[in-house]
Amino acid sequence: MASDQVVRDCYRTWSVWSVRDGMLSVYEMVCCQCTRWYVVSVRDGMLSVYEMVCGQCTRWYVVSVRDGMLSVYEMVCCRYMRWYVVSVRDVYEKRYPHGHKTVHYKKARLELFAPYLQHDGLVTCITSFMDYETLDPGCVYEYYNHREDLLYFSLQNLKNESTVEEFLPGREDALKEHSYYLSQSHVEHERSMKFYHKARMDGLESIQMEPCHMTQHFKDRQDFLYHRHVTFAPRDKNIAEGPKRTVLSLSEKYHRDPTKPADQDVAERVFAVAENRMTLKFHYDTGNVSANILEFTKPPVSELGDRLTFNPAMVSIYQLANALVVLSPTAEDGEIEV
Repeated sequence: MASDQVVRDCYRTWSVWSVRDGMLSVYEMVCCQCTRWYVVSVRDGMLSVYEMVCGQCTRWYVVSVRDGMLSVYEMVCCRYMRWYVVSVRDVYEKRYPHGHKTVHYKKARLELFAPYLQHDGLVTCITSFMDYETLDPGCVYEYYNHREDLLYFSLQNLKNESTVEEFLPGREDALKEHSYYLSQSHVEHERSMKFYHKARMDGLESIQMEPCHMTQHFKDRQDFLYHRHVTFAPRDKNIAEGPKRTVLSLSEKYHRDPTKPADQDVAERVFAVAENRMTLKFHYDTGNVSANILEFTKPPVSELGDRLTFNPAMVSIYQLANALVVLSPTAEDGEIEV
């Protein structure tokens, strides 16, 4: 008799689930009568849950996430009874107790930070040590997120005080990597920079700076320029650092242009500013061991007069027997066409 009562009690209450028009409905049936009804719907990015008893909505929950904030509204009889606001940034994005976690390894230390916890966007810091007591640090590896300058990685060598910074694509200057020394922070000190050359109009790929030299590398340029080297005069110790520097020489190198003959395609231009001399070196043709060379000498300032005019004495030519180099002065401004 007791077992039959248990079976009847098991079938006295059951639930019915149905999905229609994007809404999930759950009916609680007791003795074939619907006593409680739950409706779940998602619209406009909000989750709504309705609780209905005897055909009337007695309780209503609304869950929404906007601007990184999780809001939960509880309504009873169409009135706000409770309002819960949870900050996703403070709770869900902390990831670790107090947003920070430190793990120690042999000769290394790992530090993990929650996003937005550090003002500089630091999320991971790895420090390698030279000893097992972790008293002599060697290198520091830092990873960043959500930075305005798009910096995402930095490597600091604490022994030679060198720093390497890497950036994500999207900067206005298309900077990809920047290497420098902490003790030499001036522009004229030794440093190197790499760029996303496809994002630049000039196709600049890298720059190497030294106190008296600057080297630039280009890629995929229409004029086939791929290398530029500038030599500066050393500064006087009594003169402070400034934007103006004295250029001693400048050289530019070009790839081969297949649309031009080799003896008329310039391979290198050298401007010896201090010596008032310009040299043009042409590409090597097939089967030749030498190439054409043109050298122009600028006369002194006392001999220039009103303007610079062409004078064959200013030109020195090394020409192959089968090559053709034509020098034609322009009548208007005295320029030279090659």
